[in-house]
Amino acid sequence: MYRLILVVLLAIVMAACTEPRQTRLPDNLEQWETDREFQEAVRELTLEEQNILKTYLIRVTMDQLNGVEVPKGQTIAEAIAAQEVYIEAWRKQDEARKAEERARARFKDAYMEQQVGLVDFKVKEKRLNGGDGIRRIVSGALVNNGDRPLSDVRVTVSFRDMKGFTITEKTYAPIEILNGLKEDAEPFVFEPKKRIVFNYPVVDEVAPGWGGLATAMVTDIVFHEAAQATAN
Repeated sequence: MYRLILVVLLAIVMAACTEPRQTRLPDNLEQWETDREFQEAVRELTLEEQNILKTYLIRVTMDQLNGVEVPKGQTIAEAIAAQEVYIEAWRKQDEARKAEERARARFKDAYMEQQVGLVDFKVKEKRLNGGDGIRRIVSGALVNNGDRPLSDVRVTVSFRDMKGFTITEKTYAPIEILNGLKEDAEPFVFEPKKRIVFNYPVVDEVAPGWGGLATAMVTDIVFHEAAQATAN
């Protein structure tokens, strides 16, 4: 009986000693693929654990290349736990970033809808030089009624047939035109409480067979501060 108990205890100790998760990682990262004991232990892990361990190796390899000291003497279990903590922290940061992006998008859409006005839109006819033919022009004005300067505004014009159906659409960028006309290097900024007038000739390629009906709406804006942050 005593001998049987010893055999059982020895088996338990041996099982604990051979637990793959307690195997230590090679101190030299280049030996991860060649260390036989380590590779045998890895094969005993679940597929999920193997994948986590692989991502840990990639991360610490990049850290080492960037001069960050890699932990020594870690077991597989400790490496997996460390990577799980890292993944969870990254997930929370990513969720926070996405939430901030959604909030910015909602603010932008609300500002565009409520504060950027498109007024006096109409289709005008202008006789060409020499009186030979008429050119149609879409014109209107943009008004920044809010408190944020803008570095870009896009206006989409829908060219419609006599029944009101859209033939084609074209998006115009009035601020880009203004920047093209400026002689200095400073970009045009659409300041709050200001007004921009635009006039665009409509060529046949834009709306062939067009009868003269059109509608327009503001479809995109860029806040001036956001453009500066992107540039930097």
